[in-house]
Formats: sequence, C-alpha cells, structure tokens
Amino acid sequence: VSTQSTGDLAFKPSGSTKKTVLALNLQMGSSFVVATSASLLSLFLFSLLCASVLGNQNEININFAGLLNGVQAPPSPAPTPSCTFTQFESTPTKATIFADLSADEINSVIDFLLTKNIHTFNETSQITDNIIKTIEFYAPPKSESLRYLDQNAPAPARYARVIVYAGSIPEVKEYKVGPLPNPTSMEPITYFNRTIQWNSRAPDTLEYNILNTFLVELSNQAHRLFEESFGGWTYSTNCTKCLGYTDTAPRGSTASTRQTWFWFFKNLKGKYLLPIGIEVLINHPGTDTSKWGIARLLYNGVVFNSTQDLIDAYNNNQVPKIRLNPDADDSWASFDPRGPRVPGDEVPPPNHYEPAGKRWKLEKPNRVNYMGWEFEFGIRPSAGLNVWNAMFKGKRIAYEISLQDTLASYSSGVSAYQARSYYQDPVWGLGTSFFELKSGVDCPTTAAFINYTTFVRDKPRVFKNAICIFEQDLAYPLKKHYETDFTGGYNFYAGSAAYALVLRASSTIYNYDYVFDYIFYPHGVIEIKTSLGGYIQAFWSSSRDSDYSVVVQDYILGSLHDHIMGFKIDLDVEGVENTFRKITPVVEQVKLPFFDDIQYQKRLVYSNITNEVNSTFKYNYDAPAIFTVINPTRLNKWGTPKGIRIVSSNHVKNLMDSTPNAKGYAWSKYSMAVTKHKDSERFGALLYGQGTPLDYVLSFDDYLDGDNLEQQDLVCWVSVGLLHLPHSEDIPTQPPLSNEARLFIKPFNLFDEDPSMALRSEVIISKDENGNPQVYDGRPKTPSCVPRAEELPYDGSWN
Repeated sequence: VSTQSTGDLAFKPSGSTKKTVLALNLQMGSSFVVATSASLLSLFLFSLLCASVLGNQNEININFAGLLNGVQAPPSPAPTPSCTFTQFESTPTKATIFADLSADEINSVIDFLLTKNIHTFNETSQITDNIIKTIEFYAPPKSESLRYLDQNAPAPARYARVIVYAGSIPEVKEYKVGPLPNPTSMEPITYFNRTIQWNSRAPDTLEYNILNTFLVELSNQAHRLFEESFGGWTYSTNCTKCLGYTDTAPRGSTASTRQTWFWFFKNLKGKYLLPIGIEVLINHPGTDTSKWGIARLLYNGVVFNSTQDLIDAYNNNQVPKIRLNPDADDSWASFDPRGPRVPGDEVPPPNHYEPAGKRWKLEKPNRVNYMGWEFEFGIRPSAGLNVWNAMFKGKRIAYEISLQDTLASYSSGVSAYQARSYYQDPVWGLGTSFFELKSGVDCPTTAAFINYTTFVRDKPRVFKNAICIFEQDLAYPLKKHYETDFTGGYNFYAGSAAYALVLRASSTIYNYDYVFDYIFYPHGVIEIKTSLGGYIQAFWSSSRDSDYSVVVQDYILGSLHDHIMGFKIDLDVEGVENTFRKITPVVEQVKLPFFDDIQYQKRLVYSNITNEVNSTFKYNYDAPAIFTVINPTRLNKWGTPKGIRIVSSNHVKNLMDSTPNAKGYAWSKYSMAVTKHKDSERFGALLYGQGTPLDYVLSFDDYLDGDNLEQQDLVCWVSVGLLHLPHSEDIPTQPPLSNEARLFIKPFNLFDEDPSMALRSEVIISKDENGNPQVYDGRPKTPSCVPRAEELPYDGSWN
C-alpha cells in the first residue's frame, strides 16, 4: 500500500503480471470537506474489499486528492458550453394541403356568411337566429389530393365545413364554404338526404344561458332547502358559497324530445368529486322558450314533479333531509400533496436531453420529417387529433388516421344523471378543448410546442402550446440478441436502442382528460395510444348502489362505465387498389410422413373479404384472426403480397350495442369494419347521434351497403377501449399511465426485411479468432456540451 504524490491511494497485490484498473473518481462539490480520519479509513478499507473481490490480477486506484487532512476540494472546472442546436423549423418544400384553417381563413368564412344572414354568437343573439356553431377544415377529395401529392398536379382548393344552427327554420345545416381564402360559394352537405333535426344539436352558449336561469330560479325559490341541506352552498343570485353545475346526455331519443338532467357540486378544486345530492331535469325542446321548464327533481333519492312539490315535502318533513357539514374539509378532492413523503422524492429524477439538437424537422405549419417518416397533422374541432399522408421511406402507409368519436356510458340505480349518461365526447367539445400542455410534465422539456387555432363561439381563438412533438428515448431495445456459446461465454451480442417520435395533444372534457398520442417508430410502425386521466364522474347518495357503483368517500360513489374510441384508418398499400385479407389460425389433426402418430398443430386459413356485407368483425377470443390490407399485385422479394396489419391491444365490447339508442353510435359495435373509400363517407359519426339516437342522421351501418372490396381503395374503422370500475385509488384522479388503449399499424411484408436495418446506430460485439472482443458501435458520439432543456412558462389561458 502506498500513498502516491498525487494523493491517490493504491493497492497492488504482489505477483501481479496482468492488471485491470478500477478507478473511483470521487469528485465532490467545492464545499465538501472530509474532517475525520474515519473517512480516510473507509476509503482504505473499501480498496481492500475491491482487491479481495477482483483477485490478485488487478490494481485498484481510488482518487481522493484534495481530501487529505481535511483540505477543501479544488474548485469545480468551468462549465462546459451549451450545445448548439440545429434549426428544426423550415419552410415547406411542397405546400401543405391538410393544414387546419388559419385565423384569416376563419374570419373570411365569417365575413362571407354574414352576407347570408348567418351570424356568430353575441350577447343579443336569439335562439331563432341563424348562428355559426363550427368552422373547420374540409379535406379535399382524395383523388385530387393524390394527384397533387404523387403526380405534381395543382394543389386542390381549400374549403371549410360549417355547421349552422338555423333557428329561423329550425334545423341544423351544414355547408361547404370556399374556396379559401376568398369564399364565393356555400354548398349544402347532407348525409343520406336526411334532415338534421333541431333537437339533435349539441348545446351552445346561447342555450346554456337560458337553461341557467331555471337553475338560479330553483335555488332562489328553494333557498332554505339549499342552505340547510348543503352546508350553506347555494346557486342563488347573491350566493357566497356558490355551487357549480354540469349536465348529461342523451337529451332524448327522438326528434320531438329534448330534456337534460343537471346536477350541482361544490365549486372547489376537484368539484366533480363533490356533488351534493340534488338533480334537476329541464324540458327544453324547440325554440319556444316559454314552454321550457323544470320537469322533475331528485332530492336524496326521492323524485318530485315540480320545485313546489319538493319545497312542500321538505318543509313538512316528508322527505329525508340531507345535512352536509358546512365546515367539511374537502381537500381530499384536490391535487394538494399529503401523506408521508416518499424517500427519494426530493431527488431530481431522470430527464430527456438532446445533445446535438433535434433529429426531426417541422415544415411549417404542419408537416413533420423524422428518420424516414413524413406526415402532416391537424385537429378537427368536431372530433380531434389526426394525421394525414403518413409516408415511411417513400411508401405511403396511411392517407388518413383520425379520431372519429369517443363514447362513455354509465350506470346507476339511484342517480338519474348517472344512469342517463351515455356520452359522445365530441358533442361536448373534445376537438375544441385541447388546452395548453405543461412543459416538463405533459411533455418533456425537449418537446416543441405548437399553438392550435380554431373557431369557438364567435371568433378564431388560439390554444397556446396545445400540441407537442418530441423524440423519446424509450429506454428499451429496438432489437437485440445475445447468442450464447453454451459453455459460459457468447458468440455475439447485437442490439440497438429504441427511439420514437411522439405527436401529442390532450383534450379535457369537463372531468376527463384524454391524452392522444401518435407514435412513429423507426421500423415503420405507427402506434395510436389514448390515455385517460382526470376525475371520475362521481355522484352523491345515501345508498351504496353496489350493483352499479363503488363508494370512494363518504356518500360519494363512482359508477361502472366504459370508454370506447373509434378511429378511421385509410391505408394505401403500394397504391389504392387493395384487398382486405383475414388470416385465421385453426387447430388441425394431421398425419405427417415424419411422425408415427397424429400431429396437432395450427394451420393458417386465408380469406379475402370480398364485399361490405361481411366486412365487420367483433373480436372473438375463441377464434383470433390477423387482419391485413394487402396489394395482391405487388409482391415483395419473396413473392408475398405486400401489406399492412392493424393490431389492437385493447379490445372492448360495447355492452350497450343492442340497445335502441346505440343506432347513433353503430360504429362501436365492431372491433373493426372495412368499407370502400368514398368522399361522401368521410365521418364515422356525427355530432347528432347523441341528441336523437333513434332519429339519427348517420348510422355507421349506412356505409355497409354491399360495395365490392377486392382491389379497391379501402378504409378500416377500428375501435379500442377499456372498462372502468372506479375504486378508492382513483381519488383524487385516475392515472393515465394505467388507463390506456392502444392499436398499431405495422408493415406486413411491405419491406424485404426490417427497415430499421438501415440505421447505423447498432452495437455489435463479437470475438476474433483469438477470442478477443470486437466491437462495432455505430451510435453517434455525444458532444461534450451541456444541453439546454428548460421548462417553458405556463399560461393556461386561451383566447
């Protein structure tokens, strides 16, 4: 043992002829001081321990220079320079044709419609006015788009889809308005020539303002009941502890009905967990608001037909009275931290960084290039996030991938609004509720954030940082193999790390937060992932309602419900002349010449789906199948038709699919359905199915009219989802990480081998003839600089 002049402590066993060096670099902060000899002794003993473990052919060096005799460590070296980032934004090399409408385009549509006596909402609007509800991008015919994309034809004209609440008729109208940016025409959009009934519309600000007056009047009229029952919380004109409310749907079944159940809650953080035990049904069909009014009330589980009936029963002690504690601590419903701190929580966690800048580029406003991928993206206000013209290595994987609808159906034996809830989330503004994402939480600090502009109520509004794009280190191998030599060693190891590009947006629909991801992998796979977070829709009850619900707090219950998401996936395999092929494994008994006995094994049965009559599928666990779209005329190197496969990881059955109201959501009956592409069949669902599901405007089954599917342009309609039974760990909110639904779009003989083999970032370790390691490491070298990864300030507002 010797102390070297540098301050190193060296231990070198005698007789060493070959050595491996273990270096322990103890770099402490400049304020760290070793003050006791015990610290030095610990280092010395640690060196002896290392020697005993590593054997007598090693030299162990422990550097503790500057720590001897309690001397303060030398100052830290000057910080390394910040990394120089490559520019990731650029102007488009080819005009984007799928971009969302700009503010200027939206304003040009508004100005044009004003000349047609169609207005935006304002404070003087009447329900009998013609009011704009939605203005969104209306995609060009696919044939025109492909001529532009593939044959350098002129870019197709841009148009807007406009939804108008024509109260003067009253009906709902849809128009195709354009061409933009200087519209000159408006063409009606119809669906199977059906009228869009007035009572089928989604509520707007004008209608809610009128309905609100009935709820204020209720609280004013029943002020004593509210004060005494709910701990001083009211909805009266001059309330001090003011309740909030929300509503549910469907609002009826036929075109002649429109009724809505409302429920109140304490207007605090976590308000959706703080209902108070009174529910109200308001009748509001047509445009004659004098005929609107409260039709029914539910107080502590007892039904009343009028406000006065409830007040009389309450004053005469003819109904069990609710008595909420006026001093109740409702912080359990908030995000405020509580409980003993978890060890390690105070230590900064791992984080993303990009040592040489971004490896992807954004061609403004909406085209992305990444590692062989190119695609455009957007948000449809009436539905949600979508992707257009997804290309990988020059091959079109999908012309369109778009969210079409999301459903959530609830149950209860004691709560009217809970039992009535069968939500079609786009009706509630899913596409206009993509609020700001928090840097460092919702997306990593390395993400690029993009604003989203859309029409809301009266003008174009900007949702700041509503979309994020980032490359993610998946901390997982993209591919790997270790080949053992079965004698204690190996022949070779090979692998490469997995990275992917994530396109993310999150929509908050009242209590629920949907996180939508489109993930692009370097081997040609697209993942579509929907994660669900936020608050459960709770209700108050003095009954446990255990056949439908679970108690999560005193008198607070959460009921069984599902979440089903429907996607449109327009695949193009080496062109648009495609065939849908189902591959079904079946078990067979077969006598083979090389066996003496009967062999049981799986055999593949191939069947092409020839028409839309038999092109719908419900997942059958007893007969699993592989679903592919192929081009039978285009073969890969091995003579197999090129194709793309759709794989769902979250099959869910809509248990309500045989009920009468399900006609408005017919797509949800199927795990997958395939139709021939038609520009007239561009939506899987509309905003009107929830309003009048029996008098529907569009039922998905309308599309299944027997069209030939062999060597045609095909569209796949896929549903995924999950069943949610709330539990106490959902309080205050459910975690998105364990509530996910996924599906994958995968090349299926489209390439001759794994396309990620073109990446040079492999690590291959083998042995030469003498058994020495031979290492190939193609990973780019990390520059010696400090990455800049700062969280962006959060504003949260939209205008």
